[in-house]
Amino acid sequence: MKSLHEKPGGTTATDESIEVSAKITAKLCLEVWHERSRQLDKFGHQTHLTPSEYLTVLQEEVGEVARAIIDGDLENYREELIQVATVALAMVEESF
Repeated sequence: MKSLHEKPGGTTATDESIEVSAKITAKLCLEVWHERSRQLDKFGHQTHLTPSEYLTVLQEEVGEVARAIIDGDLENYREELIQVATVALAMVEESF
């Protein structure tokens, strides 16, 4: 049975690398939550949107990621990825 910490290729993550990864993930989750809070303040809950409409919003955000890549705008690239994650989170939240 493979270890839960086994990486592709059979190498094993160290406790230190797992801790670093967990800290990065926690920081990113906080950034997504701040963006989600900003969106809620601006737009409120979007319970009226259908899954297809939410998909349109998500695709627009992914398009902005693509534009940042094409433009070589790494700062905006990261911001847009946070927005993609936030919209995906909102889609899950609003589906209940």
